[in-house]
Amino acid sequence: MALRVIKVLLQIVGVYFVSAISFIAVPLGNGWELPWLAIVAAIATWGVSWLLGQFTSLAKPTSRKFLITLVGGFLGVAVILLTPATGLMQILYPAIGALIAYYLPL
Repeated sequence: MALRVIKVLLQIVGVYFVSAISFIAVPLGNGWELPWLAIVAAIATWGVSWLLGQFTSLAKPTSRKFLITLVGGFLGVAVILLTPATGLMQILYPAIGALIAYYLPL
């Protein structure tokens, strides 16, 4: 149980920092930063779980779980387009979408 809580916390912190660094480091424009945020959030969410699965007794995520997480990230991008999110706060929506989608029992 404690290992799963640590996993969720590491995913939240990892997704936010990886998204923030990629948002600043990769100078995309003309709307391309939005799909980039969804892809980075999905890779970070899935990647943290994969790394923990390598070194602990937790199950490794599947490629299907990655696709579900990617869809959640893109739904987070849709929320950005529907709300007036600006700055570094807008990276939270794809990150939250990816995390929610990762833990959906699909």
